[in-house]
Amino acid sequence: MVYMGMMMALICWGEEYTQAIETYSYLHQRMFYEGWFEYSETGEFIVHEAFRNWAGREDYISCLDRWQECSSRIAQYTNADDIPESLVTEYTQIVQELNGYLAEFLGTSVDQIPVDVPDTTAVADDEPADQASFSTANIIAEGDASAIDRVRFPLQNIQSLYDTIARHLESGGYSLAQRNIDNLSASLSSLEAEVTDLRSRHSISITFHGLPSDEAMRAYREMEEQRDRNYTLWEYAQKTMQDLDAALLESNLSYITTVWRTAYQSMLDWHSPPDWYEVPQTFYGWYQDSEERAGIIMEIVQAIQRLQVARSEFDRIRTTALDTHGEILERLEEAGSVPDIDSQLRGLIGGLGWAGFEDRSD
Repeated sequence: MVYMGMMMALICWGEEYTQAIETYSYLHQRMFYEGWFEYSETGEFIVHEAFRNWAGREDYISCLDRWQECSSRIAQYTNADDIPESLVTEYTQIVQELNGYLAEFLGTSVDQIPVDVPDTTAVADDEPADQASFSTANIIAEGDASAIDRVRFPLQNIQSLYDTIARHLESGGYSLAQRNIDNLSASLSSLEAEVTDLRSRHSISITFHGLPSDEAMRAYREMEEQRDRNYTLWEYAQKTMQDLDAALLESNLSYITTVWRTAYQSMLDWHSPPDWYEVPQTFYGWYQDSEERAGIIMEIVQAIQRLQVARSEFDRIRTTALDTHGEILERLEEAGSVPDIDSQLRGLIGGLGWAGFEDRSD
C-alpha cells in the first residue's frame, strides 16, 4: 500500500489525483449515510446484502484487485519523488474507475458529486479549527479537519490491508497474510511519523477497532469448542455402552430398566452438544411411554429389547463422535498458524502508543 510519508507529495502532484481521492472519500461516506454500510451495537461492520450482491460482479472485483496491485507497487518506493509519473497516473485512473462503480451503485454520476480539494495549510493561531471525523470498518479518526484530510486516504489503505489479511486468514493463505502484515507494519510506522508531525500543529486522535484476525480467531475458537463438546460426548457414549453391556448380563429387571432409562434420559438432557448431534427419536418415544406408565416396570423381554436398541444408538453416537473428532483435529492443525498470527497482530495494533485500540475479540 502507499506509505504515509508519500501521501502529501502525491497529493501535490496534481488536482486530478487529489480530486479522485476526495471523490472516493465522499462516496465511501455516502455509503454509510444511505445505510449500505453500518456498525452494529457491538461495533461489527455490516454491509447491506444488496451491495454485497452487487459487489460480486466480476468487473468490480477486477477493479479492486488492480487497485491493490497498483498500491503494492507504489509501496515499494521509499521516496515519493522516485515514483514514476506513469504509475501515479495509472493509480489515479483506477481510483476514478472505482469511483464510477460506486457512483453507479448509488444512482448518481461522478460529475454530480460536490467535492472540493482540501486546503491542507495550518490554521492560524487565532482562528478555531474546523472539526471533522473519518471512519472505516476498523478505524475512527477525529480532530482538526485539515489533519483528518491528511490521514484520510492512508487510513483507507490501512483498512484495505486489514481486509486483505482477514481474507487470507479465513481462506488459509497464511503466508500471504504474513506478507501483508509486514506491509501493515510499515504503513503503521509511516502513519505514526505523520501523526506525530500533525500533532505539533493540530488535534487528532486515531482508534483501531478490532484486528484483521478477529473472524479467523472466532472460527478457531469455535472449532476448539466443538472439539471439546464432541470429545465429552464420545467419552460419555463410550462409558454408557460399557454400562449397557454390563446390564445385559444382569437378570435383575429393575437394574436393567434403570440403566437404559438413565442412558436415554441423559441424552434428552444433554447440555451443549456438538453441532452434528440430534437426540434419537426413539428416546423421545421412550420418555413419553415412561410418563404414561408412571414408572411401572415393564416385562423383562421388552426391557432387554430397549436396552439393546439404546446400545445400538450409543454405538452410532460414539462412532460419529470419533470420526468427527478426527476431522476437527485436522482442521485445527491446518489453522494452527491463526493463534500465532493473532498474537502478532495484537502486539502490533494493540501496542501502538500513538493510537487507541478497542478489542473486539470477545
